[in-house]
Amino acid sequence: GIVHPDDVDLVKSVIQKGSNFHLEFRIITTYGEVKAVTGENVSVEETRMGADEVQQFLHNEVHAEVARNKEYEDLLLFKEIHERSGRYTGSGIWWYNEQTGETWYSPEIFRIHDLPPGVFNPHLNTFNSFIHPEDRELVEEYSDHAFIEKAPLQIDYRIRTAICDKHVRQITNWIYNAKGQMILSGLLQDVTGQKVQEQDTEVSEDRALFFKQQLLFAEQQLSLGTWTVNLVTRKTGYSDSYYRLFGLRPKSVAET
Repeated sequence: GIVHPDDVDLVKSVIQKGSNFHLEFRIITTYGEVKAVTGENVSVEETRMGADEVQQFLHNEVHAEVARNKEYEDLLLFKEIHERSGRYTGSGIWWYNEQTGETWYSPEIFRIHDLPPGVFNPHLNTFNSFIHPEDRELVEEYSDHAFIEKAPLQIDYRIRTAICDKHVRQITNWIYNAKGQMILSGLLQDVTGQKVQEQDTEVSEDRALFFKQQLLFAEQQLSLGTWTVNLVTRKTGYSDSYYRLFGLRPKSVAET
């Protein structure tokens, strides 16, 4: 921050005392806030730097500022890349600072819940109310246990939005930030399409098994034999009953 313009002359006049004085003034922070600063038994020591020291100091400051700008640009680039890729993968990220309680959700987290980005004030349990009633108790139990134990967690569950029900996958892990504070980080992915495909595959497999059992039953009851041919590979297969109709043992003739 900087000294409030109205207090600059006051600060200058007070620090002329040299040492052990009371000092009180206002500053303007980088966020535009005005804050009061108070000090007791304040001392001022004058330190003079040579030309070489001044040049080295300025050189270091320039390099530090370049590094900060580069880090900021990298963060902006990472943020843009993630938000663009999140649209295609149906995934969003979030984090929670255990020490400060600060929480952040990427815009895609809101979109997964069919909400405009930033519509809610973020906190650790912002989206708990969207968990499907049949899954909520189990999800909260596992999440609470992982939080207490500081353990990673991967769990699939359903959510209920204002538009439809969805399947999501939550992956969480604990990390440390630059200040050594513990951060709970998470990734939320919409896996509805994958779950629907798995269910369709399971239904198809069940139907195929049922059809095969019916076919075997019909062969046994009606003395039938069946065969199949793959129209792409031209590979042909014969049922056991087909061989028996010709008085052969099953699989005694090479299939082509």
